[in-house]
Amino acid sequence: MKNKIMIPVVIVGLTLILAVGASGQTLTESPRVLVIDESDSFEISMRVQGLVGAIRSREDVDLDITAKMVKVDSPTENPVKFEVDEPFDAVIIVPGTISSGKISQIWIVTRPLSSIPLEMRAQVTSTLDQLKNGIDQAFAGKAEGVGVSDDVIPAYFSTLFVREGVLR
Repeated sequence: MKNKIMIPVVIVGLTLILAVGASGQTLTESPRVLVIDESDSFEISMRVQGLVGAIRSREDVDLDITAKMVKVDSPTENPVKFEVDEPFDAVIIVPGTISSGKISQIWIVTRPLSSIPLEMRAQVTSTLDQLKNGIDQAFAGKAEGVGVSDDVIPAYFSTLFVREGVLR
């Protein structure tokens, strides 16, 4: 399990470093990631906590990562029901419907790729693809990672989170 989690850990760091660099922020500020676990399944929650723990334990990845367990009534309900002191660079949402198989996606919510300078889009897209592959491996067929350019749900959350100040 540890080897499967290490792949997404490195890729999350690379993705966020690229995203932060593309948005014009200085790299002295740690990229901020919010991981939201909506599941009520012990197995899925353990996978999420394993991912978060692996990210936190890496000395070569400098991320400010926050994990929250949230209960929502529907998968498209805003899971950020708490006050955000500082906006995040990415929000990873693990829907509660993964354990039932109703929705088998983990949503990687960032600003839209159209907000990234043209010269960096190919590199950021490649890194996001690697992140999705890492999530696919870490969740072993239970769920796949999808981003804002892959599905309407992460794009919806991106728009919502930018408007509400959750994403910077």
